[in-house]
Amino acid sequence: PKTDLRALLNFRNLKELALHLSMRANICLNGSFPVLYELRGLQKLDVFQQSNFRLDLHTLSPNLTNLRHLSCVGGREIVGNLGTLRPLRDTLETLLLTSQQTLTGSIMDIADFSRLRVILLRNCIGVEGDIRDIRPQHFPSLKVMDLMNTSVHGVTIESVADATAIMSTWGQVLMTHTSLEFDEPRLVAVLSSSSPVRWPWGGPPDRLQMVRAPGNRIGWRWTDNADQCCDMNWLGPEPQPGENDYDEYIQYRRKIEEGQMNSLFRGFTHPPPTEEEYGELRRRISRSHDF
Repeated sequence: PKTDLRALLNFRNLKELALHLSMRANICLNGSFPVLYELRGLQKLDVFQQSNFRLDLHTLSPNLTNLRHLSCVGGREIVGNLGTLRPLRDTLETLLLTSQQTLTGSIMDIADFSRLRVILLRNCIGVEGDIRDIRPQHFPSLKVMDLMNTSVHGVTIESVADATAIMSTWGQVLMTHTSLEFDEPRLVAVLSSSSPVRWPWGGPPDRLQMVRAPGNRIGWRWTDNADQCCDMNWLGPEPQPGENDYDEYIQYRRKIEEGQMNSLFRGFTHPPPTEEEYGELRRRISRSHDF
C-alpha cells in the first residue's frame, strides 16, 4: 500500500521536514500524493531514502519558494533539471543531491544563486557544465562544492597530461572564490575510468586534491584511493618574509610536508609514478619487510 502523507496538512506552518524512507515505503509525492508541495512555509527538506520515492523539481520549486535547504540522499528518483530550481534563486542555501541518475542540467544553471553556500551533487551523472565557465561573480556565497562523478568538465580527467591545465583552472576558481573552504586537501577530480592508468583498487595515484594555504596560495597533488599522496604542486609565488600570512603559510607548508614523510609517493609531484615506478616502489617495500 502507498503511504498516505495527508496528515502533514495538519501542520501547514511546518518549517522543517525529514523523511526517512525504507525499501518498504511506496511514496509518489508528485502524483497521487502532492501533499509535500502544499507545505508552502517549508524551509528545510531532508529525504533519506532507499525506496521508490519520487520528487519532482518542476513542481517543488514554484510551490516551496521559502526553501533554504534541500537534501535527497540515495534513490534514483529526483525528476527535473537544475534550471527548474530558479524560483529558489534568492533563498536556497544548501543543495545536497546524491546518486540521482535522472537529474539533469548544468551547474551553471544555479551559478547566480545569491545565498547558495553548499553544493553537493555527487554521483549525479546527468549534471553537466564546465568549471572553465565559472567567473568571479558566480556562486558568490559558496563555501563547499562537491561535483564528484558528475559530467562536469574538470571533474573527470581523460589523461595525466590534462591534469596541469585542469588544476590551473580549479586554482583560478579558488583564487577568486575565497569563501570556498579548502583549508584541508579536498578531492576535486579523478582520472576517467577509460584512462589506461586508472586502477579500480591500488596502483598509481589516479585522483587529485586541492588545498588553500594561508595567504591564499593554492596547491594541488595526486593521491590514490588509500590517501597515499604525491608532493604538492604550488600555484603562484610563495609569500615573502614580512608579507601578511607569511609565518602562517610557512607553518602550514611544514605541516603538509611532515604529513608526507611516510607517503609511498613522496618525492613525486607531477606526473605521478607510472605503473612501472609504482611496481618498483611496492617491491622495495616488500624487500624492506623481509629484513
